[in-house]
Amino acid sequence: MLSTEISPLPGARVVTGLRTHARAARRLALIALSGSIALPASVQMLAERAATREETLPYAIAALLLSLASVPALAATQAVWGVRMRRVRRRELELYAVTAAPLTRALSRLGVAACWVVTLLLGYTVPRLFRDSGLYGAADALTRAVELLTLAGYVAAVFFATWWARGALSTLSGIARSGRSPGDPWDPAHTHTKPDQTSQSAAPAHTAHHSAHAAPDTPTLPFTTQTPAQTPAQTAAQTAAPAATRTTTETATATATEPATTTVATATATATATATTGAGAGAGAGAGAGAGAAAKPYRIKRTYRMRAAISATRRPAVTWTATALAVIALLGGRAHLWEPATLTVGALLLTALVSGVVTGE
Repeated sequence: MLSTEISPLPGARVVTGLRTHARAARRLALIALSGSIALPASVQMLAERAATREETLPYAIAALLLSLASVPALAATQAVWGVRMRRVRRRELELYAVTAAPLTRALSRLGVAACWVVTLLLGYTVPRLFRDSGLYGAADALTRAVELLTLAGYVAAVFFATWWARGALSTLSGIARSGRSPGDPWDPAHTHTKPDQTSQSAAPAHTAHHSAHAAPDTPTLPFTTQTPAQTPAQTAAQTAAPAATRTTTETATATATEPATTTVATATATATATATTGAGAGAGAGAGAGAGAAAKPYRIKRTYRMRAAISATRRPAVTWTATALAVIALLGGRAHLWEPATLTVGALLLTALVSGVVTGE
């Protein structure tokens, strides 16, 4: 039996698995990135609203612990993400000779670096919280640690700027030399690109080449044979045969219809009487069944609409957009661009943390 399935290219299944692992690592890294910004910002806002020093101290300790935990969490998750993405690019180069979305990769690196800067800036404000809580010795020690961390951050920023600029220049030169990565039909999450214009223009030329070499008298359909010409006597015999057959059929039909007419009329009258007798008995049951049948499709459509709405809210684009908006709103509140209520701060923090977890990615 013939099979209509297309066998994948050698290594295509491996590339699909590598992309799946890379997407999972990216999701974990983005969750850690959003949490490292949203949690310290929320805790610091609540610490500034504390009425006394005793109430400020728990928030200051929580902010310090979050700042200390965010740096290794970001480093670990982004290192795993980078390793898996390098595996994907290496395999794509082996199969397709080009990698996918190099410009997007450069922009994402710049965005991650900006999030690192925001995280470090939030950590630099922790000593002030200890000073507000009355622990001046701890505040001075943390201030000296922040100064050393600031110098390390400057050095890391210089190295990152150099590395990113070199990668961006190589990406731009690669885009100028070649096109995008070809689509992978065995990976639904990998978008397809439009076919090359060279292959589109080559098809008409190939067709024209074959048309030019084809013989003018060659039949268009295979296995065709030429039938011999008929004589006038054979044509007249074929024309007269259907007419004789039609006359015989009409005579037989007229003979058989006369006795059958009475039988059909009797059967029709009996069926009409039976239907009239049982019409009254089944009227009530029919009305109830019809109402239920009419309401059932509506309930099915409503269920499908609810499922479609839930699936739409769990799309990665929607959930990550909600996470980004919640984090930006918390940063605006921390910078005193607006003064959200305590319940609003909790709702924004919950949105930032949950949206990345429930994504359908």
